Amino acid sequence: MPRPLRIAQFLSHSGINGVVTSVLPLLPELVGLGHAVMLVHRPGAWIADALAGSGVSLAASPLRSTREAIADLKTRLRDFGADVIHTHGGSAHKLGAILRMTTDMPVVATAHSRHIEFYWAFNNRIIAPSPATAARSTAMVPMRSSPCRTATSVRSSATCTPGSAHE
Repeated sequence: MPRPLRIAQFLSHSGINGVVTSVLPLLPELVGLGHAVMLVHRPGAWIADALAGSGVSLAASPLRSTREAIADLKTRLRDFGADVIHTHGGSAHKLGAILRMTTDMPVVATAHSRHIEFYWAFNNRIIAPSPATAARSTAMVPMRSSPCRTATSVRSSATCTPGSAHE
């Protein structure tokens, strides 16, 4: 079995929506599989209360792209010992791209909708929940690697290899 990862999840949304309800069950399941998970969320975000006691580390952040905010995020990532960043939502995607360009940390983004973020061109991987989203993402954004379709569960063994999109 591969070694457990230290995964920093960035979430832009503060209230309850489809992105948040998709991320909510993912994080405790990752912890249950032995991974360490830190959720970087906006102050007062609903999901922080929902994850209390789940084993997920919580880190409130304004998720701004100022020099000071980025330096703070880099410190938090270093202190957590993050192996990878996984982003969800516009501001999170933007910060993921900035951190990808200014650190050696790999960044994965989930395309929760068909809305295209140009920041994805800087990520290591894009997770597309459907073939339609994967096709639109690669057609609109020049990717360094192909998007991956998610497995139905974290426990599934969906993987991506450079240059291939997985169904």
